[in-house]
Amino acid sequence: MPNRIRRTTVAALLCALPLAPHAAHAQAPQASELTRPGQPLAPKRSLGGTTQSACPRFPTPVAPTPDQQAQSRRLAQQGYEAALVGDHTQARDLLRRAAQLDLTSAQIAYRLGREHEEVEAPSDAVREYCRYLSLAPQASDGADVRERIARLSPQQSLSASDVTAAQFGAGVGFYERGRLYEAQTAFGAVLADNPQAAAAYFNRGLVRASLGEPKLAIQDLERYLRLQPQAPDRPAVERLLATLRRQLLNPTTALGWGLALPGGGQVYTKRRWIGGAVSAVTLGAALWAIHAKTERTLLPDTNALGTPYTSVRERRTYPHLGAGLGVAAGAALAGAAEAYLYARRGRETMPQPPRRPDQRVGAAVRPTAPTLEPLVAPAARGGALLGARLRF
Repeated sequence: MPNRIRRTTVAALLCALPLAPHAAHAQAPQASELTRPGQPLAPKRSLGGTTQSACPRFPTPVAPTPDQQAQSRRLAQQGYEAALVGDHTQARDLLRRAAQLDLTSAQIAYRLGREHEEVEAPSDAVREYCRYLSLAPQASDGADVRERIARLSPQQSLSASDVTAAQFGAGVGFYERGRLYEAQTAFGAVLADNPQAAAAYFNRGLVRASLGEPKLAIQDLERYLRLQPQAPDRPAVERLLATLRRQLLNPTTALGWGLALPGGGQVYTKRRWIGGAVSAVTLGAALWAIHAKTERTLLPDTNALGTPYTSVRERRTYPHLGAGLGVAAGAALAGAAEAYLYARRGRETMPQPPRRPDQRVGAAVRPTAPTLEPLVAPAARGGALLGARLRF
């Protein structure tokens, strides 16, 4: 019974994704680093610790000579043309000869797999698809090719790791198509089978960030970093985590802390150095404001015997009181306002979750003038009751 459930799950995942006719994408760049600040992270395309049992290991192919490469391209072009007119048997034979001449061409391997699939030779198609993945492990259509391998492989050969890998590949496909809720479900199923799958936590974190759920995204990305402490993309993930944590800030709370305590807004927004600077300026201005100055005045006077003498009168003043208090208040208010705006900008960068496919948008109703409709109802003891209904 569990095997039947797993097979049904795989079949549902595979049927949910359309077959993408990608043939020209031989290789794609490594999708785990930020190319520039502000650019979103790309999902991971491979699930560590799981393998496709249907794929054998291929030796490193020998590079063809220039003549062999040219002849292979010519045969491949003829095969493409035969496939366009519907002669898939001829196309397969031409592409097979082209592949024998150039075993390094991922494009020819993919097209040959497609033609094997067209003439209903699933085992040959699986082999060519596997050879394509060995030549282009980071291909942009790798998830689609892995789904084809799982679909064409005998159902009884699917193991638990194959099911998990198929679910992971389906999640990547859903994410790249913008079907974020389905992607979140697929990655959740992977983690239910393998709670230590770091790549699934990473991808689900990206999905949740796109859905506008920063708190859950932070949990997934932090779990990814705990499972992969030496991950090469750790700096990029930490930058994304900083952006997500900023989205959790409450502008009103930041303003309140800034007004209650100079620099408190910056401490709340996790920028303690700036908060310390605001506190230092405010405290310094306050000390400058209360700095007193003693003035001495010499006054002539006489004592009771009529002898003249000079008395000294001292008076304490605060010449910088107004300016100092103004600077202190201005620094505190500026710090509170800056913390408020910082938190508000973080809220504004939060992505809006896409609308579910089953959600419908209500049609706008144009208001009309109210109308009065007469109502006539039979009375209990004969006769009739008259009334009216007011409609808007």
